[in-house]
Amino acid sequence: MNGHTAKKTSDVFVVSVDLVGYSLKVKEIERSTGEAGGTADINSRIRTLIRDATGLSGEGLESAFIAETGDGAILRFPDIDPAIEFSGRLHNAVREENLKASGQLAKLDFRVGIAFGAVETRINTNGTLLYGGLAISNAVRFQSGTQPASTMIDGKSFAMLNPAKKPGWLEKRIVTKHGEVLRGYVREAYHVETPSSAVPKAALPPKDRAALIHRLEGLVPHSRLDRLMRILNMPLEMQPSPNQAHQQRVVAFVQWLESPSGPGLDSVEERWLF
Repeated sequence: MNGHTAKKTSDVFVVSVDLVGYSLKVKEIERSTGEAGGTADINSRIRTLIRDATGLSGEGLESAFIAETGDGAILRFPDIDPAIEFSGRLHNAVREENLKASGQLAKLDFRVGIAFGAVETRINTNGTLLYGGLAISNAVRFQSGTQPASTMIDGKSFAMLNPAKKPGWLEKRIVTKHGEVLRGYVREAYHVETPSSAVPKAALPPKDRAALIHRLEGLVPHSRLDRLMRILNMPLEMQPSPNQAHQQRVVAFVQWLESPSGPGLDSVEERWLF
């Protein structure tokens, strides 16, 4: 009646894979070569790496994919072990390729997120497969919340890991852009150095910096500082305790803004202070 001929729901481990810095790489490739074909080349590399890392072939390979996104993919696995093994094979293959790569532009690094839950599969009357379920969006959230060359899994996935395989996973909490706190576990496959050519954050003049700190210290009610932390996605583990004095919390917030991982003082927009 609604255009779907069949639907099926199953509990699976959803894996979201994303290439770090995809847009910048594509722009630089097209700028340096003057051809759009560079995009096709990098997309082909991504697709090959991901498909090879599944360890599957034929119908099993095709049925593992929920979507291929150009800069990554969303897959599903029936158990936690093959999901984790896929992530490990992918990171290891990329690390080996990077050792042979000539120049930063040729190097690839992926982020992987894994979440367990129900996924509904629907088949349209024209044979198209449609997928839905909170596990898909959660896998994407965990993938977005982790670092390059790392994998982040949700609590349910971690609980189903063999106890012998749990060492090495570190608990981490992320805050979504809507202020939702998600708890997961992260493991780094290899360390990715920050390029020395990275553009440094613009520093505010001392007078403007002092004025901003004064405004932050004068926020009423003090809970508005928590709103700023959520807006700027300050990592939960770095947020100062609500039990601390407001001025101490402001100091911690400013230190994070000015740190290498922070967005900079100039990221605080005037309209957020009213």
